[in-house]
Amino acid sequence: MITKFSRLIPCLIMFAIILPLTSCDEAVESDKIPPTVTITSPIDGSTVSEMAAITCMASDDVKIQKVELWTDGISSGLIDETEPYSFLLNTASYEDGSAHTIIARAYDSNDNTTDSAPIVIYIDNTNSFPATSTILSIRYRNSSLKISWTMNYDEDFYSYSLYQSYDSTISEGELIFESTDQSDTSYLLTPYPANERRYFQITVSDTLPFKSFSPVVVGSSFPRIVSSQYINGRFEIVLMDIYGQNLETLTTSLEGSSGGALFSPDDSQIVFGSWVDDDYELFLYDLDLSTILQITSNTGIDQSPRFSSNGTEIIFVSQKDGNHEIYSMSSDGSNQRNLTNHVGRDANPRFALDDNSIVFTSDRDGDWEIFSINHDGSNLRQLTSNETRDFLDDVSPDGVYISCWIEQQGKSDIYILSLITGEQIDITNDDAYDYESCISPDGEDILYASDSSGNWDIWIINIDGKNRINLTPGADIERRPTFSPDGTKIAFLRNDALWIMDRSGNNAMQLSNASIGTFKFQTIW
Repeated sequence: MITKFSRLIPCLIMFAIILPLTSCDEAVESDKIPPTVTITSPIDGSTVSEMAAITCMASDDVKIQKVELWTDGISSGLIDETEPYSFLLNTASYEDGSAHTIIARAYDSNDNTTDSAPIVIYIDNTNSFPATSTILSIRYRNSSLKISWTMNYDEDFYSYSLYQSYDSTISEGELIFESTDQSDTSYLLTPYPANERRYFQITVSDTLPFKSFSPVVVGSSFPRIVSSQYINGRFEIVLMDIYGQNLETLTTSLEGSSGGALFSPDDSQIVFGSWVDDDYELFLYDLDLSTILQITSNTGIDQSPRFSSNGTEIIFVSQKDGNHEIYSMSSDGSNQRNLTNHVGRDANPRFALDDNSIVFTSDRDGDWEIFSINHDGSNLRQLTSNETRDFLDDVSPDGVYISCWIEQQGKSDIYILSLITGEQIDITNDDAYDYESCISPDGEDILYASDSSGNWDIWIINIDGKNRINLTPGADIERRPTFSPDGTKIAFLRNDALWIMDRSGNNAMQLSNASIGTFKFQTIW
């Protein structure tokens, strides 16, 4: 039986459902009050950089749902849902000096919104870029090019990027190396072809990311020359290729002038002399590690170093015992031995006869003559005996004869002297001063400086004294000629600047404007 009460039950249920829904809708519709929001920092007109900190104060009669940062009328995507409301705006993508309008938009729980009063900020990131890493050296050896650069110590460091290009502007540089290891400061580019030039630049990026760019540096696999050049009031050891590029000063960390540099036979090291505390000592520069090792520390002057053919030994002249004497030592400076214990002055030692003999110049008989000793200092032999000066210049590639200049009757001639037979041959025999001779790598020709034309020029002559040619006729003063290891080039001084030319005397090119002390070609081409 259906009662009146049972018929009321559906109505009561429907009323119970509708009543609370109607009550909530009325509550939502009653929240028409928007939130308030103010940017508290930075102030209007401020200049900001890097990650700009922006703080806001927002309130609502019910609840703040979120605060959103807008720049130049576009949402930055930065939202904060909890107090205190703050943002970090990355300004790296904005141009320096540009102005940008900032507002904060607050949302309450009923989607009421309010925008803060706008402020204008100005961007200045001129001091925000990472410290620049510079390329220290680019060196070619064993078909590889090693590029080294200075380390970046910034706390926000992110990465190194190394680019190469065939264009000096490096406008279309190719990325060849990238690393996020802050201590990773070199890269070996291998294989690298001989006689090729490329340009390199290292880029440092920080975490924002800002970037700094090193100067573009040229690197090449052309043969090199090491020289002493007068730079900023003193002589420095400078490395360059045979076109005068890829310059690198090696001795800026030392306290005095440096000179007398030459390569080791494998091109891995350079030995040279430098002033230290009023003494002239010998040093070794490691081209792989870019380190300098002092290998002598004697009272007086140590000079004129020469490597043995295998590079493990160095002979040199030292005053450590009170006068100029010939010493030998291991290439690291150990095992120093006096080979010529005499009161006379000994100079310019050279290895000869497969390193079993050492030839040198000495005034021990009253005037300058040429002598030889065995490798251990025994068996002293006098090779020349004249009343005037005789000076050793060079040793032949096979080590069996020397070139020298002998002064007599107001002139000097270039001689060839056999270390086997003792035979002496005057190959220039003219009425001039001929000196500073250099034997070609093939043993066929000799270069020398002469004033036979009335001016100091570079001459070339066959080893038998035939076919004498003036390679540098003209008014300039040329001297100190040296063959390249392959015999195709000649380096020389012209008015104290370093020049290079073909063996024929053609294509002369100036390599340096600086005053040059000493210079030597790379050992291996």
